[in-house]
This record gives sequence, C-alpha cells and structure tokens, in this order.
Amino acid sequence: MHDTRAGRVDHLCILALAVEWIVFGSCHFTFQAATKAEIPNWILSSTHLGSPFIVGVIGMIEVTTGILILLPKTRKAATLISLVLLFLFLPSIYHMLVSDTAFPDSTEAWRNFVRVLLVPNHVFLALCAVNLWYSPASLTIAAPQVLESVLGQRRAPAKRGDATLVVASVMLFANLAGFLAISKTTGPHSVAYLWGMMCLATGALVGFLFGIPKLNPEAARADELRPNSNIEVVSDWLTKIIVGVGLVEFKNIGEFIARISRDLGQALAPQSGAESFARALIIYFFVAGIMQGYLLTRMYVGRQFQDSK
Repeated sequence: MHDTRAGRVDHLCILALAVEWIVFGSCHFTFQAATKAEIPNWILSSTHLGSPFIVGVIGMIEVTTGILILLPKTRKAATLISLVLLFLFLPSIYHMLVSDTAFPDSTEAWRNFVRVLLVPNHVFLALCAVNLWYSPASLTIAAPQVLESVLGQRRAPAKRGDATLVVASVMLFANLAGFLAISKTTGPHSVAYLWGMMCLATGALVGFLFGIPKLNPEAARADELRPNSNIEVVSDWLTKIIVGVGLVEFKNIGEFIARISRDLGQALAPQSGAESFARALIIYFFVAGIMQGYLLTRMYVGRQFQDSK
C-alpha cells in the first residue's frame, strides 16, 4: 500500500512539473510584455541582451525542462534544473507580490487572485521537485504511465467515475481559459460572454445528440414498462439532418462563419483584429461545446440510463 501511494505521488509530481513548465514557458512567447513586467527592473537593466531575448530564453528553458521531466532518462537532470529555476525566480516572486507594475493592464481582483496562489504554487513545485530528486522509483516512470495513472485506466471498474471527473475538470478549465481570454480583450465583454455561452450551448446540444445511447433490442428485459425512447428517435433524426445538411451546404459553412464573425466583430469593437478574434471565439467555444456534450453524454448519461432502467 505504501509503494502504491508513493507511486501515485511520483506520478502527480511529474505531471505537475511538466504541465506547469510547458504551459508557463509557452506563455513567455504568447504574452511577452506581461512576462517582461514580472521581471524586476534591476535584473533587466543589469544585462545587455535585451528583454525579449531574456524572456524568450527563459521560456525555452522552461518548456525544455517540462519535456525532459516526462522522460525517465533525463528526469533527474530536469529535476535539478527545476530547483535551480525555482530559486532564480524568487526575485520575480517578490516583485509580483509587492509591486503592481508586475501586472500591467490588469484589475485588482486579478492581481489579488494571482498573489494568493503564487507562493503556494511555488512551494508546491519545489516539493514536487524534491520528491522526485529523492525518489529512485520516479526514474522508471514513463510518460504514458503518468497519463494512465491520472486518467484511471488501470483502476478497478468501480472507480471509472474518476475518469469522468478528469474529463469534466479538463473541459471546465477549457471554458475558463476561453472566458479568461475574453476578459483580457477590449470592448463590451458582456456581448462576447453571451456569444461564448451561446456557442458553448449549441455545441453541447450537437454533442449530446450524437452521444445519446441507444436501447439494445436484443437485450433480455423483464420490465413491464419500457423507458420512453422518443429522445433516441429525435436524436437519430436530428443527427442525420445535421450531417446531411452539413454535407450539402459544406461550401457555404465558411461564408456563414465569416458573416457572423463580422457581425460579432462589429459589436465587440470596430477596430482591426476584432473580426479575427470573433471568428476564433465562435469556433473555439462551439468545438469545446461539442466535445463536452459528446464526451459527458457517452461517459455519464449512458451509465445513468443503465442504472435507472
């Protein structure tokens, strides 16, 4: 039991370090100005390489470290690099805690939210790195084993609900990421939020229709009353209509998306880039809604129908 629990801790530490290094390292290239503001001025002024170069190099080191954490042969070295990075980031942590200049163009609520999580997250990563450094078993864990452990693929069937919880959590974070991107833009946020919710709901409905389970007519049943299967029939009709109309009007789908993107872009802000942002918002939330509706219907609704028959 102790070995199993220790193995789970190692898996968690590997996943946490890999995800955070890769995600935050990638943010160095996407949000260069925000990342530059997080670095104290005395560090930037003491170098002659230029802030974009420094931000880019740190981002590449973080992404590389996250990738090396996933590989058993390089995990020991990546763990050491993680500890060094966490130590070198202490001045930036202090700068973000005491100075509002580390958060340009951000609200007070966002600054307080980041500051509350900053130190605990830093300590958590340090503990993960120390645990991997002193755990010989962590050097034999491959990346697929980490994912299998998190998704619960090797657990008993009684714990399959954990996989549903993981999928639901990932989809929730995807929604939060989309709405966070909206909050960082200019223009009427209420309009963008409403469009995001509409696309999410529409996509979820489509995914739900495609994911509704069907009754097996060959299964033996002793019930006097059979469950109403109208929703199954409606789902079958609508999915065929959606696929048929989509194939017939396939060439016009791009024009339709461009038209509604122009409408949303004009509502958000009549400036350059608003239409592109609107198109990305529509496609992102619609696809996310389809995935959520389909996966959660397949993983949850079918089992509930089976238990309630």
